[in-house]
Amino acid sequence: MKKIISIIIAAALMLSMCIIGVNAEEETNVALNKPVIGEIEGNGTLEITLGFWKLEYLTDGVVPEFPGSENQDRLGWYSGNATRDVDMTVTIDLEDLYDLSRVYIVPQKFIQGTSFPSSYTVEISADGSNWTKVGEENDLEGVREEAMTYGFNATAAQYVKFHMTLLSTITDGSLYYGGLGEIEAYGVKHVEAGLRDFDSAKGDKLSYDQILVNGTQIANGNDAVIAAKALIDGSDGSVSNISMHGWFGNANSKVASYGYIIDDAEPVYGDFAATAEQAVIDAGGDSRYTVTVDVSELQDGAEHVIWVVAKLENGAIVKLNRYDNRGQDNGKDREVYVNYKAPAAQPATEPAGEYTYNNASFDSFYVNDVLNFGKPDGAASEKLDEVERTVDGSDGSVTRLALRGWIGFAEEIESFGYQINGENVFGDFAADTEQAVKDAGGANASRFHIEIDASALKGTNNIVAIVKLANGAVVKLDETLVATGPATPPNTSFTFIGVPATEPATEDVPQTGDAAVAMFAVIAVLAMGAAVVFVKKRAF
Repeated sequence: MKKIISIIIAAALMLSMCIIGVNAEEETNVALNKPVIGEIEGNGTLEITLGFWKLEYLTDGVVPEFPGSENQDRLGWYSGNATRDVDMTVTIDLEDLYDLSRVYIVPQKFIQGTSFPSSYTVEISADGSNWTKVGEENDLEGVREEAMTYGFNATAAQYVKFHMTLLSTITDGSLYYGGLGEIEAYGVKHVEAGLRDFDSAKGDKLSYDQILVNGTQIANGNDAVIAAKALIDGSDGSVSNISMHGWFGNANSKVASYGYIIDDAEPVYGDFAATAEQAVIDAGGDSRYTVTVDVSELQDGAEHVIWVVAKLENGAIVKLNRYDNRGQDNGKDREVYVNYKAPAAQPATEPAGEYTYNNASFDSFYVNDVLNFGKPDGAASEKLDEVERTVDGSDGSVTRLALRGWIGFAEEIESFGYQINGENVFGDFAADTEQAVKDAGGANASRFHIEIDASALKGTNNIVAIVKLANGAVVKLDETLVATGPATPPNTSFTFIGVPATEPATEDVPQTGDAAVAMFAVIAVLAMGAAVVFVKKRAF
């Protein structure tokens, strides 16, 4: 019985060691099967083949015994020159940046490695132009059976160069020879420390499942989050916290902590991580997160962007802004952020107070950067009539709108703005005004260029330009404007149709509360377990 228990304990320890080995970021031979480039100065022979030797054999992972073993037609690399002095380089392109810490120069098994070069240097480079020497030998001779090992502090590099200056003493009377069996470089994938975007090419995976406001869910599922991300309005002071929930994983490093960034401030980290279920782990997740942000102090009249970030053990800080190029928001439809608006827009105010309208001209209407729906400048109201005064941005392609023209009142103009669904928004929309405009509209006439951010507008929106006068009157520039003379009122009113207010939650990775996915995951895990048992039985 004790023997059985000992065997079980030993097996458990071995299993835990295996798990640690799988999860740890281990150095490997990153030069394996990577391309090799050779150069030589003078009339020597860079590559002696004879069916046994090629430059590409330096990274094939094979150093066979000779004679008598398999693969003895892949002995490594062999070169020759009329004199021992030579200027010859072999460069390996690792095809990506790695943090290297060791390079092995491995002799051939052919004639006991006595063809191993006598003098050489080993160098590494990140860009192929600036080199750092990590190893050097001079006047080596004799049998060479063990690899020459050069260890150094981890250094980012993409290229390894072997520069030979003196061949071995082996000669056939006409040529001196030099040869290697293999060049190996050990390291791990280089990771730039600090903040970076989500990048699947760097091993990132995520699902962004839920948004909660004051603890109440307002969106569940990736697509629902996309639809809701810009709809959180805390302008009435009722929103105290916003939570974002999902999962994240990186193939090259574990998650150290989760946090958030407000606008461009420094990351704030907290106890936001939770254990991920097996289905999430199978999909590439490390852990789940619920990042809760206190927004009660953001009542400053601005719109703020909140990003979820994941800090990895390798030093990278990943902004969870996955881009899936589904055609929304210029291809950035998976940005993981929430807009928080504060304080409230000015309540609707119908024209009030005394005003005397002199003259105006509504010249230009822009949809993104397109003027007057592709028509010439001028008479923008007529151009709106031609499209039934409706701009359709329901596919998410319209992010900016703009109105340009001029207007004059007997009263001084305080500011320009626009009214959207009954709420007034004023801004710095006055433009430089030439004398000709003042001649036509009076001394107080002014040009305007009103810009409207349409990227966050959902559903149907009724919009019209407005003017606030110094006497407090707020005047809508539409057909209700009363002229004192023959001037035609400029009608700037129109309807903008944004993307639907809600979208179906569909995602091909596990999401919170998805019972069907969870059930399939359990079945998959059971199947995998059965497969492992079967393989183990076959192995023994």
